[in-house]
Amino acid sequence: MHVNRNGDVPVGTQLAWQIEALIANGRLQAGEQLPSVRQLAEVVGVNVNTVRSVYARLEGEGFVVTEHGRGTFVAQNVPRVDPQAAAARALAGSGPASRAELKDQISALEAQLSAHVAPASPRRGGRTPRVLTTAELAQVRDELVERLEQLDAMRDDLVDLLASLRMAVGDEQQAAQGTATGARRPRRQPKPAPRTT
Repeated sequence: MHVNRNGDVPVGTQLAWQIEALIANGRLQAGEQLPSVRQLAEVVGVNVNTVRSVYARLEGEGFVVTEHGRGTFVAQNVPRVDPQAAAARALAGSGPASRAELKDQISALEAQLSAHVAPASPRRGGRTPRVLTTAELAQVRDELVERLEQLDAMRDDLVDLLASLRMAVGDEQQAAQGTATGARRPRRQPKPAPRTT
């Protein structure tokens, strides 16, 4: 975890979003103990009171429970949160990251993306691999977040389309049942045969 002290998002909010994303993505499981207030404050480099307020906020939202004298634990029934949205929010709030953090973020996003998309074929053309700059790694991360958001939008569109199709099929079935149960159409009278003289 890391925080950006120069960003627009308050440090406590950044930290809360990151913990929420870890819970939503299953990296922190129900019943798992979080670091003590002092430990987390030391690791992240923030004031102890900031971590206390973050834990209180997460407890108020139902993500964690604090047991006096024992510590803070992930709640058994956490609120449902879209893991991709939580990860995107945590990444957006954290600001510039180190190379190692960017690599970790990219790995996590690629893992999420691979759950939705078939693996890409290996690159051709004889290009030799090279080490990406920090700016290029940040761009790759941002592109992956954008692709995940597009997939989420496509999924929402498909859900809407399925709902429309189900309604249309339901209407057709009701109409078919109506004609089968006695609401028959009147038969057409055959046209009289032409007279021959």
